[in-house]
Amino acid sequence: MANFISITGLRLPLLERECDILGLLLDTINKQGIVLENGDVIVLTSKLVSKRLGLLVDLKRIVPPERDLSIARRAGGDPRFIELLLRESDDLFCCTSERAC
Repeated sequence: MANFISITGLRLPLLERECDILGLLLDTINKQGIVLENGDVIVLTSKLVSKRLGLLVDLKRIVPPERDLSIARRAGGDPRFIELLLRESDDLFCCTSERAC
């Protein structure tokens, strides 16, 4: 008997905050004709869980401080995104070729 892995993506509707994720998954699985078997694994993305918990942020509303503008210039990123990363980070380690960590 050969071992194999089969991956099936679900086409979920847009999620609303406070939705029943389990109910939505089971309903979608049923509607798409997918049969779950013993040992099957269901993987959820952090994005799906974040939407369910209402942990979304509108980048247009973020006003980054000068510190983030400076980091974004050096890193080549969006300063608003840098601000969100710093807000959600416990620690920040900065390493450059000019100085040791």
